[in-house]
Amino acid sequence: MLEWGRNTPWRQGALLSAADLQTVGLTSGGGQDSVVGVVVSHDCDIAQGADREPEIEVIVATINPTDNGNYSHGKNARLLQVVAVLDGQSSTIKLELSALGKRRIEKAKLIAAKPVGALLSGDREILQRWLASRYRRSAFADHFNDRLKNTGLKSKLEAVLKKYPQHISGVYFQIDDGEEVEHEGADDPYSLLIYVLYSSEPDSVAAHKEASEASAKIKADFSAKCWCAEAWKNFELVDCVPISDAVLTFAQANSLQRWNADHISYRTTPPGVIDDGDGVITVDR
Repeated sequence: MLEWGRNTPWRQGALLSAADLQTVGLTSGGGQDSVVGVVVSHDCDIAQGADREPEIEVIVATINPTDNGNYSHGKNARLLQVVAVLDGQSSTIKLELSALGKRRIEKAKLIAAKPVGALLSGDREILQRWLASRYRRSAFADHFNDRLKNTGLKSKLEAVLKKYPQHISGVYFQIDDGEEVEHEGADDPYSLLIYVLYSSEPDSVAAHKEASEASAKIKADFSAKCWCAEAWKNFELVDCVPISDAVLTFAQANSLQRWNADHISYRTTPPGVIDDGDGVITVDR
């Protein structure tokens, strides 16, 4: 009788075939060429015996979705696009994962199954950060989010991130020099310093070019929306700077707030209400 052991071929980022997904009951069998399972459990949990860790977590991913730069590099906490390779294939495939699509499979049902591919190593790291962002990411004040939406800058930022899916890995804000400041109205603007983070690998020259173009576009958008009659309204853009992930320090990253297109925040008043930019949701306390 086969038993789960540390020599299992399963690892985080390994791919489970559509046929195996059907066998374990995670798909109905339709569209087998369009889905694959991505193992998201950590290697240490996978290696544990089934008596201690009886299940593996998997996300059923869509193969070759429409490219969207907002879903690359973990920019969106709910949807992620990553790159994988199937065993025996030289070309890569793109996958789209939903944070809501996480499922569990008993290890006993996978003992006889084998991975059919894996995420690229860099994309596995992106997957790890994306999984963690579900529980640890920036939350902005409701009034800040309202201003971004009402000025049209939220959609402008989304458009910039969508345009550059390959090299730009994130947009980071420093608001009011890191201080909590009350703002009364449009004539009392938030001070905002923006960093456009780009990947130093595999092509730092192309990445810097993209980030510089994105930074220039963001500057132009903020000027068009917020610079009026020789004064800033709603937001005062101090600067928008392209910065390499090889240059951004750990201390800097901890002092900044990463902006995602799907941010939702708690209202300061009244308590118990969340605003997602498209309406409010009452929350029981």
